[in-house]
Amino acid sequence: MADTTENLVLTILRDIRKEQADHRTLLLGVVESLRRLETRSDKRMLALETRLGDLRDDLELMLKSELLGSRAHFETVYEHKLEALAERLAAVEIT
Repeated sequence: MADTTENLVLTILRDIRKEQADHRTLLLGVVESLRRLETRSDKRMLALETRLGDLRDDLELMLKSELLGSRAHFETVYEHKLEALAERLAAVEIT
C-alpha cells in the first residue's frame, strides 16, 4: 500500500511538472508574440509618421497655393474695379 501511495504521489508530481512545463512554454510563446507585435507596431508607427510628414508638406503647399491664388484673384478684381472707378471720375471731372 505504501508503494502504491508513493507511486501515486510520484505520478501526481510528474503531472504537475508537465503542466508547469506546458505553462512555461505557453508563457514564452505569449511573450515572444507580444515582442513581435510591439516590433511591428513600432515599424508601422514610424511609417505612419513618415507618411503624415509627407502629407503635411503636401497640404501646406496646397494651402499656400490656394491662399495665394485667392489673393491674386482678389487683387486683380479690385484693381479692375479701381481702374473703372478712376475712369468714371476722370470722365466726370472733364465734363
